[in-house]
Amino acid sequence: KQSASTKRLPIVLPGKPKKRLWRIIPENKSGDVKDFLQNLKSVTQSFVKPNCTTTEMTKTMSTKARPERTGIMLAHPASDRRVAQLGERFFIQPKLNGERCWVEWFNRETPMLISSYGNEFNLPHITAALIQQNLQGIRLDGELYIHGEPFETIHSIASASRKEMHPRWEEMQYHIFDFKLPRPQYERLIFLFNKTFRPPLHFVETQLLVGGDWRDPLLSYVDSGYEGIILRGYSAEYTEKRTPFLLKYRPTEKDHFRHIVTGK
Repeated sequence: KQSASTKRLPIVLPGKPKKRLWRIIPENKSGDVKDFLQNLKSVTQSFVKPNCTTTEMTKTMSTKARPERTGIMLAHPASDRRVAQLGERFFIQPKLNGERCWVEWFNRETPMLISSYGNEFNLPHITAALIQQNLQGIRLDGELYIHGEPFETIHSIASASRKEMHPRWEEMQYHIFDFKLPRPQYERLIFLFNKTFRPPLHFVETQLLVGGDWRDPLLSYVDSGYEGIILRGYSAEYTEKRTPFLLKYRPTEKDHFRHIVTGK
């Protein structure tokens, strides 16, 4: 029986749909409320992982809710230590802020534009260009991108969940920076460099850096409106997972750049 100073509240536990645990929460008794919340924390943790901390519980629940990116090579954040592991020479490309997209071929004839989460983009002018430019069977990797447009606009135009085509769908471009083949990176990039791409297909600008400071090209790319830079191991093979041979660097407001000033 409840007294006038208590409140009966339903608590829905994670992982147990429609399962309710009733508790009596005393009003105006902070100590009892604290004990109750501690008890609830213990009960909730048991549905996630035995004896896990609150941080681990939150991480586990958020990870399960977040889709997993599959089918593509993913980058680690760049650091001096990781860059040193790439060796004396590696490739640098501008980092685009678009929708990651790779090309799968059905019977080596019909292209499909696949997102990093396994959804299919519907952009018929790009699939038509892949066929017209004789790229059959090449599992290209790149981004749907419009230079100068914010990611939100690009996502809205390219969204795989749209029921109707966006009014600006024909403006979307496909910027290619790699393709899926277990061969060294330099062989894959030479192959793409020797291809002639025409709009809406574009090959992302690529530099080979030998022994220089990997941050030197960064300022130029950022000034040109790119998000940052991508570093690619010279001989690394394409692997469909996160790899130490693919690095990304996006500067923040705290980063400082060297400026060489001549004259007055």
